[in-house]
Amino acid sequence: FLIPFLVLPVIAFGQTSGGQTLLGLDVKDNISIFSSEKKEKVIARMGHDFQQEDFLLINILDAKGEMYFVNAMHAVAGDSVKGWISRKEKLVVYNKESDTLVKLYKLPSPGTAVNEVTYLTGEFTVTGYSKGWLKVIVNTATSKATGWLAPEDQWNNPYATNN
Repeated sequence: FLIPFLVLPVIAFGQTSGGQTLLGLDVKDNISIFSSEKKEKVIARMGHDFQQEDFLLINILDAKGEMYFVNAMHAVAGDSVKGWISRKEKLVVYNKESDTLVKLYKLPSPGTAVNEVTYLTGEFTVTGYSKGWLKVIVNTATSKATGWLAPEDQWNNPYATNN
């Protein structure tokens, strides 16, 4: 009976707008959210609440230098903060489709070359952002593939990863 409650905040978070990520599930500590890209003041410290299974969703809104401007929100509690985080924080995303094939684009644009990659794990590491597109690293059977994941292929719901 909790499923609708858990999914609603994720849907409200805006799955199709792009930049929808999740703090890596292996990150145990809180991350700092700053008032500016210059890291002048910490306005919040947020992280997963593993005991309550309330995961931290990160919607990337912009990128400047080594920082992302984000809306960070707990999936269950719904508390949210807008601010800047370091690009060094481990952000992940999943492929929206349930198979193990993902389309990675050479550039953040639908008209660019596509590399279809078979991946091993459903969690992709986010390394960049541009207008809703996420640059990701994908683990394959033989190596790692890098490319841009289109907004419509992004999935950040930790309760139903589609994988």
